[in-house]
Amino acid sequence: MQTTTFLDPQKTAFLVTKKKAVQNGKSTIQFNDKVYSLQPDGTFADRPDGASGAFEQCDVDGQTATFWYLWNGKLIGPVTVAFFMVTQPGS
Repeated sequence: MQTTTFLDPQKTAFLVTKKKAVQNGKSTIQFNDKVYSLQPDGTFADRPDGASGAFEQCDVDGQTATFWYLWNGKLIGPVTVAFFMVTQPGS
């Protein structure tokens, strides 16, 4: 698993090249070919392009994404991060 691409050293804002609607009003956000994913320990990681499980799904509102899900009966999140859309290199 790779580390995520954050805009700032405090790890509060992501760089995003793509938003994708997945299911139940949820979306995924990604940087190039890596999807952002909230892990059960509360940290973020990258997953391969196309990943859209509970860890990757978020509620997008403007330029923020809120990640939350149930894991083994425990609520993970909500964790809200800002994101900034950028042009994918080579596009």
